[in-house]
Amino acid sequence: ELLSATDAMVDGKAHLADVNEALHSDLPEDEHETVAGLVSALAGHIPAPGDIINCGLVQFIVQEGDEQQVERVRVIVQPKGSD
Repeated sequence: ELLSATDAMVDGKAHLADVNEALHSDLPEDEHETVAGLVSALAGHIPAPGDIINCGLVQFIVQEGDEQQVERVRVIVQPKGSD
């Protein structure tokens, strides 16, 4: 679900390629196929709702999930040049 050109609510099973295309982002697709896989790898564990994980200019905010899986994630792409 696209909230704006740089903000979306996605299913954890969403493919990174689809997110990259929708948000014009550059998330790495080589090691993980889904948003949940990438977010869990970046966090080093399965993150809980409310957890915030950053990957370059992209911020992931876990919305729904449990100790076994990430179900929904808000994905926000920061504008280039903003720190």
